[in-house]
Amino acid sequence: MNVDIALTLYSKYTKSLDLSTPEDVISLARNIELADGTGSGKANRHWSDERSLAEGANETIDLMALTDAFGRTLTFTKLKFLYIKNTSTVELTIGRAMAPIALFVNSSDMLIVNKGNYFLLADSLLGLDISVETKDIKVTAGIGAALTYEIILIGEGTVA
Repeated sequence: MNVDIALTLYSKYTKSLDLSTPEDVISLARNIELADGTGSGKANRHWSDERSLAEGANETIDLMALTDAFGRTLTFTKLKFLYIKNTSTVELTIGRAMAPIALFVNSSDMLIVNKGNYFLLADSLLGLDISVETKDIKVTAGIGAALTYEIILIGEGTVA
């Protein structure tokens, strides 16, 4: 497995003055490459899905009990990359899990991904440890409509 994650950002800020228009440009291109395997800068497993929840409903994604694309049980031990895109018209809440991933300090912590927005986490060198105490991503749908979201996990793990 080889992974190439690309981030490209271009932002141009201008201000019209009497005789000139100064500009400030940010142009950034970064790649995160993960080789096949385990350890720093490596990954050997991924999982992805498009998921739906009813209005106000929630689900907990257990990173130690997923099913991969080949029907095998996937157990992550390190999380190197997390991508979530809220494709709905309501907010999506991540957090408040009983065994939250190490992104959160405790089970009451959360973050909100507003409608149409993204959340990205990249820790390509060490990754977040996944264990019985830090294995869950809890997703909750906002009020007003059903929720649909995309999720991609990349890291280290085993299959059975």
